[in-house]
Amino acid sequence: MQIAMVAAGFTPGEADQLRRAMAAWKRKGGLEPFRQRLLDGMTARGYSADYAEQIYQMTKGFGEDGEPAVRLGLHMVKGLSHSGGQRLLQSRQQRCFANSDDFFQRSQLNKRDLNCLSEANALSTLAGHRRLALWQTLGRHPLALLRPKLSSMQLKTADDVNHARHQQSICVAGLVTCRQRPGTASGVMFVTLEDETGCINVVVWSSLVERQRRELLKAQLLGVHGIVEKKDNVVHLVAGRLFDHSHLLGSLQLPSRDFH
Repeated sequence: MQIAMVAAGFTPGEADQLRRAMAAWKRKGGLEPFRQRLLDGMTARGYSADYAEQIYQMTKGFGEDGEPAVRLGLHMVKGLSHSGGQRLLQSRQQRCFANSDDFFQRSQLNKRDLNCLSEANALSTLAGHRRLALWQTLGRHPLALLRPKLSSMQLKTADDVNHARHQQSICVAGLVTCRQRPGTASGVMFVTLEDETGCINVVVWSSLVERQRRELLKAQLLGVHGIVEKKDNVVHLVAGRLFDHSHLLGSLQLPSRDFH
């Protein structure tokens, strides 16, 4: 998804569509419509057509259900200790890990090694998402702990957004994990929020960006009152008003990836 956005100019919504297609392409053949979009976007940004085609083929490889794809060795995981890597390999040789709980119990890795694996996205097949994997290794997601307070404020979850009706008004709050403002987006900003149930893709129109710049750029825990937009299995929340709820996090500091 990151390659699609940076190298081919995909919007976060388009990249999310690509992610969904990757997961189901053998069953539905859904990747082909993205091929030309990926090739055109990359060649327009100076990449060769051959290289763009290689990226597309790699994308197909990542999407094949359990068949061989591109894999990187544990030596590529920055910061992973040698002893931790050896314990992981020994545990895996006994049998494949069934789920994240099985992995944590049998590998007996310390928090530092677990954090390194999570940051390298090495646990995504077990936990489903890099940052969700991180919370499973280090404890409950912060918003799970805050959920009673957030619920009392009538703030819904990412799961609620996914199950909401098209054009439904809803209020949510989530940790800001990414802010993007593509040069071709006419001042529109795309923000990704995360809570204990998943992620929310938020679209902030340029007029609101200017009116609520402080909340948008400074909040770690961002509240959004907006309208749910659903199209082709992609869900966005179009922001109407923003709120900074960062004070609820106390001393917890959670950096986001901004404008990558």
